[in-house]
Amino acid sequence: LEPAGIRQHITHTHPGQFSMETPGHISVAINKTTLGKDAGRVIGGQEKSIITMRLSIEDTVRKSTGQIIERRIKNKESGHSAQELEALLAELLELQGNRCALTGIPFHFHGPDADSNLLPSPDRIDSSGHYVRGNIQIVCRFINFWKGASDNEEFKDLLMLVRSV
Repeated sequence: LEPAGIRQHITHTHPGQFSMETPGHISVAINKTTLGKDAGRVIGGQEKSIITMRLSIEDTVRKSTGQIIERRIKNKESGHSAQELEALLAELLELQGNRCALTGIPFHFHGPDADSNLLPSPDRIDSSGHYVRGNIQIVCRFINFWKGASDNEEFKDLLMLVRSV
């Protein structure tokens, strides 16, 4: 359970569409309605972070079909339904103790006091692979930016080098 101050209200749009509204709000459409109107629901910061990570993966997969623009974009696939992907991300968060897989830094979840650098971010362990079970780890957003497409083991070695200074 999230503290009341961290809970976020979700309003509904069209089925299957998600979008950020004002800071601290996310719009989500679900198929369940009450008398033809969406009833809405309240989610906590962790669930909002899971939905945001899933949307990020889906957006990356949608935009990464191996096309050539100015440079070749790697083909990325998920093979998971939205519900399966959210369940996998929640499972990984739990397995990792709500900490970054590469640094051990505790995550901040979406909420008014969250540091955006410490939000959870889905990372492909093998950057040439897809967003599939066994190739996803959750890291702090800033770590994902730093790692980029680097080899996971090489990046871990570099982190150890930084820690030893």
